[in-house]
Formats: sequence, C-alpha cells, structure tokens
Amino acid sequence: MKINISIIKGILKSLLNNNIDIQKYSFLDTDDLFAPKKNNEQLIDGHMLLQLITDIRSEYDSLEEYYPLFKDMHVLDMGLLGHYLLSCKNIFTSYEKLIEYQLLFSNFVEFKYKRADQDILWSVQMPYQIYREKYDMESLSDFELFFRFKIVETLSTTKVLPKKIELFYNKNNSKERIDFFSDTFGCEVVYTKSHNILHYGISDLNQDIHYQNYNLYVNLKPLMNKSMKELYSEKTYKNTIKSILLNNVDLFPLSILFVANKMHMSTRKLQTILNREETSFSQIVNEVKVILGIEYLKSGKNIKEISARLGYKEQGSFTRQFKQVTNINPVDFMGLTAEEKSRLISKLSA
Repeated sequence: MKINISIIKGILKSLLNNNIDIQKYSFLDTDDLFAPKKNNEQLIDGHMLLQLITDIRSEYDSLEEYYPLFKDMHVLDMGLLGHYLLSCKNIFTSYEKLIEYQLLFSNFVEFKYKRADQDILWSVQMPYQIYREKYDMESLSDFELFFRFKIVETLSTTKVLPKKIELFYNKNNSKERIDFFSDTFGCEVVYTKSHNILHYGISDLNQDIHYQNYNLYVNLKPLMNKSMKELYSEKTYKNTIKSILLNNVDLFPLSILFVANKMHMSTRKLQTILNREETSFSQIVNEVKVILGIEYLKSGKNIKEISARLGYKEQGSFTRQFKQVTNINPVDFMGLTAEEKSRLISKLSA
C-alpha cells in the first residue's frame, strides 16, 4: 500500500524544527525524500509512515514530549490536497472534499465523516489493525489525532477544540492518555473499541476560511482530477475498495453492499465500473486476503490459523487462493529472499 510522500516530509520537517536528528531513521533515504519529484513519483510505501511514528514514540517517555514534535506540521504538508482545502469556502466544506479526494492523500487512509444532529463526527483510519503486533498502536492512533488537530487549526487560523474525543481502545490503555487529551483539549475523553472519533459542533466548523480563494478553487479542480488519474490510473476504484477492506478487517467478511454504501453508489454501478476495469469485487477481496495472509505469514502465524482468520473453512482453500493470486504457495513464499518478497508485495499493492 502506498501513501503520498508529502506527509512523511512534513513530519521530518517538523522534527528538524525541533532539532531532532532525522538521520537516525536509517530506513528512510532522506536525501531522496527531499529531492524534486515528478507527479507520478509522489508515492511511498505506507509501512514507512507506521515505522517512523512507532520509532519516534519509542524515544519519548510521555505524550507531553511526543505531541510537540508535530506542532510545526501544516495542512500544506498533505501536498496538493492541502492547497485545495485552503481554497474551499469553509472548514465544513473542506471535510467533504477530504472524502471526495481522499485518494490524493493516500490509498492507505480512509476518511470517515458523518452528521449526528448538530454534531459532526470525523475520523481518519489507517489499516493498522492488521499490523498491531508489529507497530505501536497507541502512538499511531495518537498521531492521527495530532495531525487532524493541525488540519483544523491550520484551516481555521485558530484553535477549534472538539466537544468530545473517542480514543482508540488498546489492551495497554493508560490513564496518561485520557488525562493528556482531556487536559490539552478541555473536553470529555472516552475509550472506544473502534477508531479515533472527534466530535465537533456544526457551528464550530461551518465558518469561512480566513484565506479562502475562489479562483484557486476553480483552477485547482481540473488539476486535482488530472493528478488523480496520473497517480492511480484506471485503478482508482480498485484502490478505494482495497482501502475500505483493509480498514475494516475486523468486520470480515465484507459484502459488496457494504463497500458500495461506503462509496456512495449502488452495487450495480460499482459492478459496472469494476467490469469496465476488467476486475470484480470477489477478485479484489481475494487479493486483499492474500495481502493479509502475507502479513500474517511474516509475523510467524501458521497456515491453519491464517486460514481461520481470513474466513476459509479449510486451510487448503487458502493455499489454493494464495497460489492462484501469487503463482506460489505459502510455504514457498517464506523461502523467498527479502527482495523477492518485497517485489511480490509491491505487485499486489499496485
């Protein structure tokens, strides 16, 4: 899975402003990251974001130390999408655009947004639940919140505090997290077993953005559409479906109706689009199951356990599906070199 390179660059710039040596994160080629890129070279492996945030958190003992490291991030660090948000009429509108153009930010992230009476519930979910044994879940969920607070702060040019925070539940929940977010943002904080959710009042977000620019809005819209086609070619819908599936692993198996509702279209329309792209919902689901299977194999789980997790009645069905998608069986996959595994995973994520 890929993310837009600009978010990692934004994190690194904020670290540099806090006098942090970014060279310590050896898995990142910082010289290459900051080199000029063409539009079709703006994507980077999503795991690098998860690894970077986890490594940063491991160095700091408290949220009081961790949170300020991201204070210099800006909505423009989201790249072209950030510029587009700044051109929207108001913050309320910008959130709707976040949904419409979420793929420009990343096919690794799913934006969730809904109205509940006079409140707006906003959440951003990365598919990290399938990697919870590899990365620190608390640091990732806390970063999600920090980044969203920066988006609201940047767009509003002031602090717009949430009315309530539902904080990602983890078996290692600490009172420190509840106290930190409650004291910092002055609102009720409760734990939830799903993803982070911020509650805002409509009046808090339905306001003009200080530096709105309608001409910029008009000029950027065709550029946004052009960039989406360049970044995702004809696989836009396929990537969207993969994102939805991976962000809802705990709800497997997922129906095409569930996904179609997420994409605000009928199942018939979605099937027509996928048929035009010479794929199908079941084919995409099978590819996602193989992606999950690879992650579980890498984490040391056996084929029987993996088969059960992915909803197969017998492990032979998983093995056959794995080989059909990758042209190799699970046991032989584990014998591949790191480079060969990486090449295969990249092919599946394309």
